[in-house]
Amino acid sequence: MLTKILLTLMVLIIAWHFLTRKRGVKQSRQTMITGQSVLKRYGIIGLLSLLLAVGLGVSVWHWYYGYQVVTVTISTPSTGHSETFKVRRKDIEGNRLATIDGLLIRVSDQQSVTVSAQ
Repeated sequence: MLTKILLTLMVLIIAWHFLTRKRGVKQSRQTMITGQSVLKRYGIIGLLSLLLAVGLGVSVWHWYYGYQVVTVTISTPSTGHSETFKVRRKDIEGNRLATIDGLLIRVSDQQSVTVSAQ
């Protein structure tokens, strides 16, 4: 979701930059180096670099978070029996999960699931 917002913001900034720049008027080298022109150019480059860095950071964090190993305890209230498994966060989907050992588990509505960090 954050990536979509950042991408939209980046597209709007680029579009604004291209729509507001002057066309057809040749500027001499002296007027190109004015403070406002340089600030505008480097400001846009800096903002786009910042957006790219934030997007990359969010992607790396999401990947890292998904590969964290957590402890999942599945307990059945009717029998009082509980089992503990090691699972990656990304492998927990609704009522299904896959352990690190490759065991696929489907949890019924009567069972309770507790996820805890190691």
